[in-house]
Amino acid sequence: MPDAINAVRQLIEGRLQDIEAEAWRLRRAGDHLQISKASGGPRRNSRQAKAAAPSKERKSRSNKRSGIKRARRGERRDQLLAVLKAEPKLRPSEVAERLGIKNSQASALLSKARADGLVAKKAGRYSLKKAR
Repeated sequence: MPDAINAVRQLIEGRLQDIEAEAWRLRRAGDHLQISKASGGPRRNSRQAKAAAPSKERKSRSNKRSGIKRARRGERRDQLLAVLKAEPKLRPSEVAERLGIKNSQASALLSKARADGLVAKKAGRYSLKKAR
């Protein structure tokens, strides 16, 4: 009986090794697919990225961004309204392109403007809401 149990245990351990190897290959393939995106490399969470990066190449973080000027409070909203006034019926990706920001930032900006009643959405496109 112990021989049968050991044989089954070995079969299970061998199968687990095969599954782990396949999981590694699939993760690697997924990382390679992410390289083609605009992100510039495989997607990793911050913990994985820190662990993968050699310690010498890590840059020190400071509170100030180097060379990047941030928009002032309310400036993006003003820019959004100006863009939609000039070109109504834009998708969030088009708004992001015009403003030079990420799609997620444009979507958040549009959602806030819509909640405040400044912007209307119809068929996935945004335009200024008509004044009453």
